[in-house]
Amino acid sequence: MKIRVERSVFLDAVLKMQKTVGAKSSMPVLEGILLSAEKGLLTLSSYNLEMGMKKEMYASCEEEGDIVINARLLADILRKLRGIDVEIECDDRLVCHIRSGEAVFDIMGMEANDFPEMPSVAEHKTIKMSGNTIKSMVRQTSFAVANNENARPVLTGIKFEIKNNEIKLIAIDGSRLAIRKERLI
Repeated sequence: MKIRVERSVFLDAVLKMQKTVGAKSSMPVLEGILLSAEKGLLTLSSYNLEMGMKKEMYASCEEEGDIVINARLLADILRKLRGIDVEIECDDRLVCHIRSGEAVFDIMGMEANDFPEMPSVAEHKTIKMSGNTIKSMVRQTSFAVANNENARPVLTGIKFEIKNNEIKLIAIDGSRLAIRKERLI
């Protein structure tokens, strides 16, 4: 794989994706970001088996390929670089050469085949609604989410239920219950 991408855009995406990367995982590949390059497009994926994120950006792609790079290490390197563009070249031994301006970093990547596949939502199961509406609904129900470590996992989230052209968010922590409904258009 050999790509060239704008450093500031790439750094911004990596910093956002770090939020979905596993901190200390028994699977080191979950601590990384999957970089997939093909025909002028770079796709970044992070996934911790509970939550995932994908970001696509334009990049100059001389060689197509996939590699997983540790997210924390990649973010630290990108912060230190001062060049406008970043070039990443990975060889068959998974060594990644990261260059920007006069700076060069060599780090070990991980095999892309080891990265778990994210679940996908079928196209016929999508809905559209205002970002402000969903943000408001989450705010109005999140107070009833259990936030202690001893809580059952089912109580530590918000249930999204979509039926009969209506979306309903439900949260419960054992003593509080919050339900918020909204009609879908």
